[in-house]
Amino acid sequence: MTNYSISTTQQKLERIYNEGEAKTTQNVEFNSGFQQFLQDFFAFLSGSEEPRVSIRRDRTGNKVYNAYDPVTNSSFSSTSETELRTWLEGRYYH
Repeated sequence: MTNYSISTTQQKLERIYNEGEAKTTQNVEFNSGFQQFLQDFFAFLSGSEEPRVSIRRDRTGNKVYNAYDPVTNSSFSSTSETELRTWLEGRYYH
């Protein structure tokens, strides 16, 4: 009977831990999204013509590079920093 009690307690603790992990991930995603919103908002107010680049992480933890060029009104998204650099450099040749 002791094994059942330990197993049940362990399951409850794992469930509580996993719920905490999910909430932490949601908070990080919200904070990251809100921070990006503020950056975009202030860039809009400043009227900058420079491209805006942001880095976020997808659900698996991989970096995702996002860029926006206000001059051409074009955007770019990739998991490759090299592709981002190529896109940015290509702006000067159009």
